[in-house]
Amino acid sequence: MNPLRLKRCIFAVALWLSVSAASGAGPEFVVKDVDTTISGRKLQISARVDLTLSEAAERAVDNGVSLTVLTEFELQTSGALWNETVVKGVNRTRLRYHALSSQYVVEDGNSNRVETYRTVADALRRMGSLRTLTLDLPPDGADQSRYRLAVRSRLDINALPPPLRTMAFFSPDWRLASNWTQWQINP
Repeated sequence: MNPLRLKRCIFAVALWLSVSAASGAGPEFVVKDVDTTISGRKLQISARVDLTLSEAAERAVDNGVSLTVLTEFELQTSGALWNETVVKGVNRTRLRYHALSSQYVVEDGNSNRVETYRTVADALRRMGSLRTLTLDLPPDGADQSRYRLAVRSRLDINALPPPLRTMAFFSPDWRLASNWTQWQINP
């Protein structure tokens, strides 16, 4: 297929998705639980995030568009006036639909693990179940009881195909993100 024709096709699908998207029952991302363990100079993190897609985003996946979800972590120290971020980390997972097998594929960018699921709900549950991520603690010897972990999860709009990306910046159906939540680190 000619590249110009492909761009026009992607743009037409993006336009169709934005025009036909009905507002659903509250798509959202919510960080539900975070568990941390300190081992030496490493912070082990497990988290559970509830991921719910908008109708437009789910329809896009079913039509061959890959979605990337970023779960961001910031290790912060509590200061008298503000929190200071000392370490940042991110977990990147990608969801796509494999038409030949009629299955949803989840690719974990950190572990390079690939798993398949029969339903989008099962795939989203897996994407929201983050296991044993590691952040290096700063070598400065700060009091570990002052550490807090801030966590949020969001759809990476920049990873969408360019014609869809432009529309996604302006559509609330594509602004899928949790709020930052903070969790106390217990040494």
